[in-house]
Amino acid sequence: MSEDALFKALLKNKPQQQVPVRKEIQRPAPETQPAESYEEKEPVIETPPVKPLETDLALESIKNLTASVNMMYGLIKTVIVPVLVLILIVGIAILVKTG
Repeated sequence: MSEDALFKALLKNKPQQQVPVRKEIQRPAPETQPAESYEEKEPVIETPPVKPLETDLALESIKNLTASVNMMYGLIKTVIVPVLVLILIVGIAILVKTG
């Protein structure tokens, strides 16, 4: 039996499903109170005045950080990279001599 024939047979023999009917329960309406009784007065919160930020310290810190980064970049460029290249050349020379 092919899948199509099996599917059609299942569709034909499908049992009817009953949909449950919802019944609305009528409840008595709650007694409403006047709108004035629901209003609550919100407490007033006073905030202290905001003092202006001191940007001088932040600018000085940024300048110091920039100077430190530039100094490290210069150190890496002039000292560390040439030493690593020299170690690589010496390592290759040792491998060639021993091999």
